[in-house]
Amino acid sequence: MKKILTVLAVAGFATGMIFAQVESPKDVLIKRITEKYKDIKEMSATMEINMSMMGTTMKMPMKVWTKNGLTRVDASMVIPGTEQKMESTTINDGKIVTTYNNLNNTIMTIDLDKLPEELKNKVKQSTGSTAGFDAELFNKIKDQIVVEEANKNGKKVYLITVKNIEAIKNSLNMPAGNVTIPFKKILYWFDYESLNPLKMEFFTESDTPGMWIDVLEIKTFVPDGIFKVSFPPDAKKIDMTDSVKGVLQNK
Repeated sequence: MKKILTVLAVAGFATGMIFAQVESPKDVLIKRITEKYKDIKEMSATMEINMSMMGTTMKMPMKVWTKNGLTRVDASMVIPGTEQKMESTTINDGKIVTTYNNLNNTIMTIDLDKLPEELKNKVKQSTGSTAGFDAELFNKIKDQIVVEEANKNGKKVYLITVKNIEAIKNSLNMPAGNVTIPFKKILYWFDYESLNPLKMEFFTESDTPGMWIDVLEIKTFVPDGIFKVSFPPDAKKIDMTDSVKGVLQNK
């Protein structure tokens, strides 16, 4: 009997060791993402933001570049009900966030140094991650996500489901306080081999997303000249620092 118990104990220990070494898809993905993106200092993304509005889909093509603390975002959109095309360019150099809008020919600026440190970091983070993707994000919200291996359009992918948006909104750089988040669930789709983000889907109560972002291209090289932008000399300049400070502090 003693020998039998010893054999069972050894077998149980060995089985435990085997299962301990089997990593979950979540652990594998987070480890792979951390390893891939830890040394990437520059990145650009071409994507399209889609929003369902009154039975139609409004599309906003967008390009984002980030390098050495600099970020540029170009976006365009046809105004619903008109043929006017809105185009904007935003430059964040770590001190000033500058946005030019062609429709009203205005240059709006936010002086980050005049914001409290916490608000300054929120603005910098929200304008500094390519395609809404922060390589540290999934480590921050690890306990609030579900990771599965799946197939999408014939390709093997990782599907990441974020269900409790309210619980993780600070990690997602969302407003704090009593502000209601309109989305109840977010799905991230990543290519299994390259780990490039493919799509983000935002859901309310419906089974179909109310907004989704298609990531069309990711590159890890950004030319220095991309951040040198000239705006029309007759553009009206508006300092939005105090307005942004008031809005963010009230949240």
